[in-house]
Amino acid sequence: MNVITYADVLEHLTMQSEKIRAYKNDFVPEEAWRVILSLYGKDVGSFVFGHSFILLKPETIARRLSCQVISYLAQRSFAPVAIACVELSRNAAHHIWRFQWNAATTDRIELTNLVNSQSPSILIMLRDCAPTSVPTAVKLWRLKGSAHAARRTADQLHSVLGMHNRMLGFVHTPDEPADLVRELSIFFDATELSMLLHTCRSTEQSIDDLVIQCSRAVAELESQYSAHTVNPNEVIQRLRFSAASCAQSPVWRDYSRGQPMTLAKILAHFREYGLERDSWDVLTIAAELIEHDIKGVHALLDAQAIDEVFAQWAAQNSQDYKFGKDL
Repeated sequence: MNVITYADVLEHLTMQSEKIRAYKNDFVPEEAWRVILSLYGKDVGSFVFGHSFILLKPETIARRLSCQVISYLAQRSFAPVAIACVELSRNAAHHIWRFQWNAATTDRIELTNLVNSQSPSILIMLRDCAPTSVPTAVKLWRLKGSAHAARRTADQLHSVLGMHNRMLGFVHTPDEPADLVRELSIFFDATELSMLLHTCRSTEQSIDDLVIQCSRAVAELESQYSAHTVNPNEVIQRLRFSAASCAQSPVWRDYSRGQPMTLAKILAHFREYGLERDSWDVLTIAAELIEHDIKGVHALLDAQAIDEVFAQWAAQNSQDYKFGKDL
């Protein structure tokens, strides 16, 4: 009997031809795909199209927004069916954004890794309780909204959470089923993923009960780490009062002018005032001041506009799951 690989079904898991080319020879997703296939068999489509996850990043934990995220998703019929703490380590981040970070400045990458080292992240597996013809991952991607403020609406999650810039985005989700499989393989080994998926399959409580349980769990996890604002205006206001000499510094001057600074210069400046490089005050201001992108360089895998991808999936009628039934 031939083994069906992730590469064999990849064309069913994304609407983006560039992603097929990028992921076709990527070994990373294969381990997770084998685990998913061994557990779900011919019903594999019910998982890859009916589930996704949301990653609550350290800035969400610091600002105590996790329960708000869970409530927002529950109101839109996403049930939290499993939860795990994960380390968004340097290597994990490099794998996840491997095809995007070629266009990122080294300052942005270094600062992202500093932010992610503040605490573990919380990964919540979600089941779509109001399934449509569009995969759960794609629906969730659309609900999250763009990292660019001008490209999202007020009711999308990034806006609701008060996202200020592209780096401190509070949450991460896979874009499509192809990314769901790939990223689960980055965060979990085969044993860990098998346990997580068994929990997903065995969870049968009502969405209200699941929300209560999940909210209690994330509140407990959040309480283990210091609360802190990641709103740059709040940070600046407080630091100006606490250190009057800071108010005349080049950091505030360049911030008010919208001029980028190097991360090294920002860290050196704050060090003079006794602020550590990994404090939330420093990270919050640095995220506003650094140059995020290398001018003239395009990401290896540039995502299409979400509305375009959403419409393509809707036309495809993904809930048919035919590729799973034919395995």
